[in-house]
Amino acid sequence: RKLKNPNVVELYDDGVDHETYYYAMEYVDGVTLSEEIQTRGRINWREAIGIAVQVCYALKAAHDAGVIHRDLKPSNLILGKDGLVKLTDFGVAQVFAGTRLTRTGGVIGTVEYMSPEQAKGSRVTKKSDLYSLGAVLYAMLTGRPPFLGKTSLEVVQKHQFGRFDKPILFAPDMPHWLDDLVCQMLEKDPDKRPPDAYVLSRRLQEIVKKVD
Repeated sequence: RKLKNPNVVELYDDGVDHETYYYAMEYVDGVTLSEEIQTRGRINWREAIGIAVQVCYALKAAHDAGVIHRDLKPSNLILGKDGLVKLTDFGVAQVFAGTRLTRTGGVIGTVEYMSPEQAKGSRVTKKSDLYSLGAVLYAMLTGRPPFLGKTSLEVVQKHQFGRFDKPILFAPDMPHWLDDLVCQMLEKDPDKRPPDAYVLSRRLQEIVKKVD
């Protein structure tokens, strides 16, 4: 309810009707990013940057309000017909000052887009969301997440210890600056990732300016 941002699906109301709990949210006319990737295979690098920048705006709004999303993935991003990208589904979000939602060693989230620290049940930070955005950007550019496996456990272990193929190997038309930035977002060590969503949005926009 605290999040009022064009790139975050708005919560209008919630309550109880007799014994039924409900909430009402903004309706977005569009498709999920997951559906878009399935339909197109790969998304052009310029368009992928445009989507990622809007996600950065959504994450900055959430982080400024003290909320970590913790489950950023293509199916939680809606591409509106008006051109706006909307972040939704804060079902496993964590408030910075709140109590942890998982016991020690517990894991919540979607394994294909989960940060290494989340995969091992450690404390998540806003940089965990940046890792997940890196995985989403990787999927947009290449048509697949950075790590695949036969089981969820195998994917979780790859996030912690594995090495992914550089995205430019699948999409050689992208600028090497973008390849470098996605690899930085997917660093195992949170300290090696970009500092925050705002800085990341500026760096993404600078890539387009450099190419132009």
